[in-house]
Amino acid sequence: MHRSKGTKYFVRRNKSLLTLCLSLLLASAAAPAFADAYADGVNQLNSRKFPQAIVSFQSALKANPKNSMAQYYLALAMHYKGDTQGALTAYSKVLTTFPGSNASQLAVRGMASIDPSILQKLGLASPQAQPASRAASSGSRGVSNYGGGGPIGGTAASNPGDYIPDECRVYCTRESNCLVLDARISNRPIKMIFDTGAESTVLGKNHLAELGLPAPTGNPIGTTMGVGEGGGQRCWQSNLEITVGNITRKNFPIVVQEHMPTPPLLGQSFFNQMRYTIDNNSIHFVKKTTGGGGSIYSRGSNNPNAVPFTKEGNEMVVMVEVNGTKIPMYFDTGASGVALAPQHLRQLGLTIPDDARTTVSTGIAGNTMGKAFPVRTIKLGPIEKRDFEIDVVASSNMPHPLLGQTFFGDYQYTIDYDNKLIHFVRR
Repeated sequence: MHRSKGTKYFVRRNKSLLTLCLSLLLASAAAPAFADAYADGVNQLNSRKFPQAIVSFQSALKANPKNSMAQYYLALAMHYKGDTQGALTAYSKVLTTFPGSNASQLAVRGMASIDPSILQKLGLASPQAQPASRAASSGSRGVSNYGGGGPIGGTAASNPGDYIPDECRVYCTRESNCLVLDARISNRPIKMIFDTGAESTVLGKNHLAELGLPAPTGNPIGTTMGVGEGGGQRCWQSNLEITVGNITRKNFPIVVQEHMPTPPLLGQSFFNQMRYTIDNNSIHFVKKTTGGGGSIYSRGSNNPNAVPFTKEGNEMVVMVEVNGTKIPMYFDTGASGVALAPQHLRQLGLTIPDDARTTVSTGIAGNTMGKAFPVRTIKLGPIEKRDFEIDVVASSNMPHPLLGQTFFGDYQYTIDYDNKLIHFVRR
């Protein structure tokens, strides 16, 4: 069950798109045992190692019985494994223990796909029965309306003590098709997703707790709305020190959500004062005031493989052709796949085929169902792929679709903010 997800924030005049990847890499050495077991379970579920996932979610629930999604994923792992009776029992426990939650809504769908008559006996409305999802590849979005201003989004101003070297190479790994790097927040280690689709850097209060840092207090600065059925999520701002490689930002503004079930996002506000080249296992940052420093900028703006982008806030929007029809998409390193909302499908004149796979996506507002199926062609500049799978998510607030790693991850590319170009080189 491979998923990516995200949020979208509007800060009065400045909006910020925050894209999340599913892999729950709660990698701080100080993370509690239940977080490790939960993360292990999700990874095992992604890899279809259902017996191992069952054991991990059971361990996570022993340590934290209030983890509704661990209970739902336990049921889902049993469902996938073929233990329908065990799955029904576990789904029922979600309904009785966590009524009204996102997990309970998903559990209803899971039970309906096994035996809709059970829901009638429980007095529950039966949704359209859908089989449990297999390998979802989808995105999600949300909207936040901030009541106050503040330096959320945009380019965070430099502070005394900031250190931005002329060049810095940061090594990363690919987890569920997303770029994950090592960072330090207030000198505490944590894994973060490198996310060109995120205008801000975002954590959850749960991440701060794992790091042993205090959560922001007082009134929230706004609410976030995302893909999923959970509604608005309150958010605050904290100013913290962040270090990535040799780059250190002091008193750096961070959006903090009540809870974030994914790794934190390292967004544009951190790195958009630099240009950078992304290859398979590293990101090469170069300060804008210096030369190319070994990047592929030597090809210049005449590079025939350069793709122009426009900016919405700090979000990069590219024009993509799907079956010959053009549509704007967010260029999103934090999305594992290509995800659309139903309205985007209508713009392209496409319909969901009867044999489309059912998927589950998780966003900041919980979970939502989706459908995945291949399109004939999808093209951006020098990259063209055929019989390429896209995912249509049922609940989202995405102004544009997400163009994620399954499309461009096999290319090296440099982001040129000055000329608004993406320079592609095939690896």
